[in-house]
Amino acid sequence: MWLATAGVVIATSRATMMRYIVPRLGERKAAVVGILGGIAAYAGFGLATAGWMMFAALAGWFFGAIVMPTINALMSHRIAHNAQGELQGAVASLFSLSAIIGPPLMTHVFARFTSPTSSVHVPGAAFLTAALLAAVCLVIFWVSTRVPAAEPDATASESALTAA
Repeated sequence: MWLATAGVVIATSRATMMRYIVPRLGERKAAVVGILGGIAAYAGFGLATAGWMMFAALAGWFFGAIVMPTINALMSHRIAHNAQGELQGAVASLFSLSAIIGPPLMTHVFARFTSPTSSVHVPGAAFLTAALLAAVCLVIFWVSTRVPAAEPDATASESALTAA
């Protein structure tokens, strides 16, 4: 039931929130809001002690669901039209790589923190790890999507071209 609800939340978010958040905030800030929503959702999942808390944490996914489409749009705008296929191939490769690495990594984290011999028992450790990884990704995203400062020589040469 919880996974079905998660699917409905994601579909509803992408069908409704995208058209309101992205035009108001822009793609970069909308992606940041989405990543923050994902971090909140993962933390909520990791700290949940009852089933209803998992449903409450899905509120963060209402915003987290817009991350992938907004980041895809940002990347597409920064790449030449004739390189779009390469970009989508690289994105698909990274997605596949994460689908290969993620399950064993999170299974190990779960096993480590739920083992009877574990000194700390945290059943939600895999979700808390996901929140931590999303926070690291937020920092990387924020730094890598800054608008680069114009080079002094570039502005001088542009002024010379427009004056001529």
